[in-house]
Amino acid sequence: MKRTVVALAALTLPAAAAVTFSQTALDVSATGTGAEIQHTGTVVEANHFGNGAQATITLDNGITFGGSTDSLIRPDGPNFQAQWEYNGSQTYQTGWSHNSTNDSGYSIANTAFNGLMNSRWWINYSASKSEMVISGLTVGNQYTLQLISTNPSGAMVSVEGSEEYIWNAGGPSVMSATWTATDNEMNLSFARYLVWDGNNPAEQTSWNQGGEPNITGYVLQVPEPAAVLLGGLGLLTLLRRRRNG
Repeated sequence: MKRTVVALAALTLPAAAAVTFSQTALDVSATGTGAEIQHTGTVVEANHFGNGAQATITLDNGITFGGSTDSLIRPDGPNFQAQWEYNGSQTYQTGWSHNSTNDSGYSIANTAFNGLMNSRWWINYSASKSEMVISGLTVGNQYTLQLISTNPSGAMVSVEGSEEYIWNAGGPSVMSATWTATDNEMNLSFARYLVWDGNNPAEQTSWNQGGEPNITGYVLQVPEPAAVLLGGLGLLTLLRRRRNG
């Protein structure tokens, strides 16, 4: 009797992207220009926030920030959910614009940077998580997301499902996250720092929380094709030298 052998292919799930985080202090003195906000590639999307609609601004380094909130999940305020992820009995809030202002008290001569730093949203609810989704990424491309804040207050930031990064700068700063896209979306969560009292979250009724993190804007970039091409030529040159050596 003839036997038929059927080979079943193993299901391989895409691995979470490896994300590298960093943070840099911003010069918000009268002569600051926002030069710490890097413009190293093609801008995919950049926006800034405040009290009401925000005018388009362009920094000296060429980054133009619009005022769109299309990529933010529930941008117009808090939205109560069924449960907080660390405690099944505790509700939490999502959304972004818990509170807002167009006057953070800075007096920066550079008009565009002054506008970027004075206008902000901040999270003032105890247990809060805000989310952003940007579509249209190209798999295999490297991307860098920069978030700008006057005081991140230890916000917990996760990009593409990464372990939460504690943005613990004590003042104005820009946080950068760099990764290689494994799908066509960038997913971000931005949460108020929260640590449960005790060892068993399911039994806790209180927590220790950080301050009220804020965000003034963000920019997502992809490296210039020229930079990628030069990197490839450099690699070819190195290989030729090794072969000739």
